[in-house]
Amino acid sequence: MSASIAEDLYASMPIWSAMSVITIRLDPETREAMRRTKGVNWSEALCQRIREIAEKQSRENKVKALLMSQKLSRKPAKRYDSINTIRFWRDGRYGPRRD
Repeated sequence: MSASIAEDLYASMPIWSAMSVITIRLDPETREAMRRTKGVNWSEALCQRIREIAEKQSRENKVKALLMSQKLSRKPAKRYDSINTIRFWRDGRYGPRRD
């Protein structure tokens, strides 16, 4: 196969996006109602609804995580001095300050 034929062959091949295929089960009444309804892109309608549910779930998870984080976080005692704690650990790691 010459280079120009191969180039023409690959240039004419459609490029498909990486879309997933799913299968759903419908009861006969729902399937018949879908068949009778004209002009609806059911694939797009289902994709849109799936996106809505996923976004809602994501928002709910973020809210739950925020509430959990707030619940677990503790406020320091009113007289707590972080400078002394930091100095204690630094002195323990690097030795006392040499001023």
